[in-house]
Amino acid sequence: WIEIDFPHMIELKNKKLSGEKPRCKLERVALDFSNHEAARRTYADIGAKTKKALVITEGVIPYLTNDQAGQLARDLRAIPSFQLWIQDYRQGDQAWRNQSKVRNHLKNAPFQFRETDPFTFFGKLGWAVQTDVNAIEEGERLGRPFPIPFPWSLLTWLMPKKRITEFRQSMGYVMFRADGR
Repeated sequence: WIEIDFPHMIELKNKKLSGEKPRCKLERVALDFSNHEAARRTYADIGAKTKKALVITEGVIPYLTNDQAGQLARDLRAIPSFQLWIQDYRQGDQAWRNQSKVRNHLKNAPFQFRETDPFTFFGKLGWAVQTDVNAIEEGERLGRPFPIPFPWSLLTWLMPKKRITEFRQSMGYVMFRADGR
């Protein structure tokens, strides 16, 4: 398991988890992702040590611009052993509703990825959808329904069926497979 994060986050994790023993081989790599060349070297180094790798970028894509997300997709695709990629997603017009209400909470790290169809966006960059897990449906399946705060929980009864369907399909997790691998 190789975990890559900003240097200050790796330092915090190492400090908070210093008394814990990983149950697998764990390597933490401190990387400032804004240093594109360092990031590409890190990916190449990891790729050289692996035959087949799964990349997980949970909570990463929303904070990138479309250009940065595209560059990340190209950089990961360039490493032959990076065959699978899991990421969380928000899609459709519903994904960006009420964004102004969220901005205050995210003012230091705003959501920037504005692609309404991430599957097509990443598909054009060589990543094909292998598995799509809808977050709301999965929560219901696990007996952990998605929390909808009051008063929105009451208003959902009045919403048109089309809007409810759009909301239900707007977020989840996707596993991409590098085309041709």
